Amino acid sequence: MAAEATETVEEKSVNRFGVDAASRAWRRIRRSRSNAERDRRAVTGVLATLFGGIFWGFSGTCASFLFENYTVDTIWLMCARQIVSGLIFLIVILSRRTDRGNLLVVFAALGVLLNQYGYLMAVRLTNAGTATVLQCLQLVMIMVYSCLRSRRAPRRREFAGVVLALAGTYLLATGGNPSNLAIPLEGLTIGLVSAVGAACMSIIP
Repeated sequence: MAAEATETVEEKSVNRFGVDAASRAWRRIRRSRSNAERDRRAVTGVLATLFGGIFWGFSGTCASFLFENYTVDTIWLMCARQIVSGLIFLIVILSRRTDRGNLLVVFAALGVLLNQYGYLMAVRLTNAGTATVLQCLQLVMIMVYSCLRSRRAPRRREFAGVVLALAGTYLLATGGNPSNLAIPLEGLTIGLVSAVGAACMSIIP
């Protein structure tokens, strides 16, 4: 019945700003469709984020296992990952019309390369958990970029998040003892490089 009513209303020539019954019904239908589309996109985004995080964490654990139990080179593993993911990415890009080729090159160099190489090297030099925590500092960098671009001060919860993130990184790197690093300096540095790459992956597009 609802579908038939929708078709009946759409067939009529209605005034989008009218106050008659047909116009009001037409606006209700448009709002309903818009809300349904927004809800669908929100659910899709949440699921994509959830599964993306799960697969990313799993990939770090697999990389750590390969580094510890097999003589796998970091560059080789990164190339293998990028070839497979790159093919999938190209298929998606070529299936859509785009004129942002130059931007994709910058995205690949400053985003994907820095992120992938930095993350895998951080896993090799430290461990998967530490590398993932360091990479998640990308959120702090994205927040700082957003505040600078919009010329505003960080909100209280944003500032609190930055403080907590930096405090957690400090404890992770020093173990609470500022005179000694609990992880190699190279691992800490390359982990921050992976965070820069991850931030670029979010900012550049």
